[in-house]
Amino acid sequence: MVPDQWYDENGVWTGSATMLPLLLDGRGRGPSITAAATTSLEKEEQKRRWQQRREGDAQLIPGIMYTGSTNDSWQVQSLAFPSDPWEEDGLLVQWEKVADNPVLFPPDFINVTDFRDPTTAWWDDKRSLWMMVIGSHLRPTHTGIALLYQSADFLNWELVPHKFLHLTQGTGMWECVDFYPIPTSGEPRGLDTSVSEWAGGVKHVLKASMDDTKLDFYTIGHYDTESLTFTPDEEELDLGSGFRYDWGRYYASKTFYDPLLQRRILFGWVNESDTRDDDIIKGWSGVQSIPRQVWFDNLTQNSLIQWPIEEIKSLYNRTISLTSFTLESGGIFKVEEAQGAQWDITVSFTKPTLHVEQGPFMDDDSGGAVAPFFMGCNQNEILSRGALGPFGVSVLSSEDLQEQTRIYFYRLFMQENSTSNPSWKTLVCNDLSRSTMASHVDNGTYGGLVTVLQDEDELMLRILVDHSIVETFAQGGRTVITTRSYPTIALDRLANIYLFNDASTSIEVRSLTVHELSDINIHYIN
Repeated sequence: MVPDQWYDENGVWTGSATMLPLLLDGRGRGPSITAAATTSLEKEEQKRRWQQRREGDAQLIPGIMYTGSTNDSWQVQSLAFPSDPWEEDGLLVQWEKVADNPVLFPPDFINVTDFRDPTTAWWDDKRSLWMMVIGSHLRPTHTGIALLYQSADFLNWELVPHKFLHLTQGTGMWECVDFYPIPTSGEPRGLDTSVSEWAGGVKHVLKASMDDTKLDFYTIGHYDTESLTFTPDEEELDLGSGFRYDWGRYYASKTFYDPLLQRRILFGWVNESDTRDDDIIKGWSGVQSIPRQVWFDNLTQNSLIQWPIEEIKSLYNRTISLTSFTLESGGIFKVEEAQGAQWDITVSFTKPTLHVEQGPFMDDDSGGAVAPFFMGCNQNEILSRGALGPFGVSVLSSEDLQEQTRIYFYRLFMQENSTSNPSWKTLVCNDLSRSTMASHVDNGTYGGLVTVLQDEDELMLRILVDHSIVETFAQGGRTVITTRSYPTIALDRLANIYLFNDASTSIEVRSLTVHELSDINIHYIN
């Protein structure tokens, strides 16, 4: 779609697709969803078709609700359908905007430039209505809000009486809001966006991209289908203060449900961290991450697992595997015959024996050792090596190690209030401080804490390397970090992989598996 109408001439922005049941017009084709049902018979037919959708019997067609910026820079919502999905345009390249656009204007209690990024809609069986969320904020209180809309025909929308699905003070503008159900069984599967009840239990994920910080936060909680409100399970893990999809450069993400393989897939925007002049020379800027499957972590009971989709295995070329060796304090181990810049690396370390006096703890009121005062990966804070790291993997490394991107674990802390059923957290970091000899790029260190359960006896990293992009998945995907590296020496076949141990004691490497990745075949559409 191109910005060719008054309601989107300043930009066709983010939107979401919803699979809608097809209602045939008098000619026997085409979605009559583009015209509102006016008679009771038409409304009953829509209701019947939408019920068939839930049962899997209806023929479906995607409808895209998207944000357009008008000729006066208002943000409005518009609707489009495929031009001809059954004959010449099976790949859905051509779209038609409906004559009734725009279908939604900003409500009068928000700014007209703070109304964007509609979610995938879900069908409410109890009300026979479509529901949809749009992000915004209340400027006087800097409160991030998820506006909740309802519609009987997907064309005429109204704000629900209480206005908000959820809101959080002090978080600012919410962009690219996402809202979807997850089964609580812990199995790696997804649910259709319209599912609100599931035999094994269901929770909902609310995610917002914070315009102020350019970070993607999510929270898990309960969606009340009676009050039409969302409540986080843990108040301290609400949006803006709890979990993030990614602790690196990852923003404006969106999930979709894959009905064929019954999984929830996540994409995110990985922006650049060099200069605009570099982007102009390259001719492009920013990429989408490797797609990730997401599901509920029923072991921690409060967070998501993210993992690269299985299809990445189709890119595997050659494999290098090593098992059971010791890396002494100060040791460096080069992975032989692992030259290149496209890798899927998995490494497992034996969890070091932890003694309370080895970690930086502070006492709580009960005298127990709990939350660490040291929580970040900033190099200014990592002052010394200890028994618990740092140790990990160096990728995109030159032979002399002048350039290297280091991914490592550092220290281990008892999780707050976990003394009766202990679990631990360790820092996992992507360190860019030596990633390049260039002086005009980001050389910070990114990362966060990852939970390590008491009965888990290994620390695990999976690292995807695709030239400048490094995606780290710690402890099976509990914490994820995506960063950009721009080496000047360690390019292509001059890039090496090393293991290193900067801890004061030796570390046991249980296993190391390195898959070289082939190029992705991109099929361009003329």
